[in-house]
Amino acid sequence: MYIRINNTQYPCDKPYFNSNSLTWPGVSDLPSPVTGTITTCADDGFEMREDNSSEWLRQTYENNVLTLTNIPEPEPYDPIEYPEPIPNKYSEQERVDWLESFMEAAGYESEVEHEQG
Repeated sequence: MYIRINNTQYPCDKPYFNSNSLTWPGVSDLPSPVTGTITTCADDGFEMREDNSSEWLRQTYENNVLTLTNIPEPEPYDPIEYPEPIPNKYSEQERVDWLESFMEAAGYESEVEHEQG
């Protein structure tokens, strides 16, 4: 399988396409940016698909993978800064005691009492 761009053939692996992107993996020595028509061909020369690079929003060529896409470039964002947590003024045992008393008031038995009883 190969793609033909400006009468030059570039071997590639099986391409994959969806409604937002066209991707050809395994393409090497490709001039960048790609311009004009990209024809996807089977090894026997059968033209399977033609795509015009100018009809796509952007293209990427990284690690021997050519992608034409209509997905906009991701916009950078500022990382979320979370406030410092409020220090807990109660000890772990005080929190456990409070939770147990709350559960007892609600009608639940503690697991420790349930296992012993």
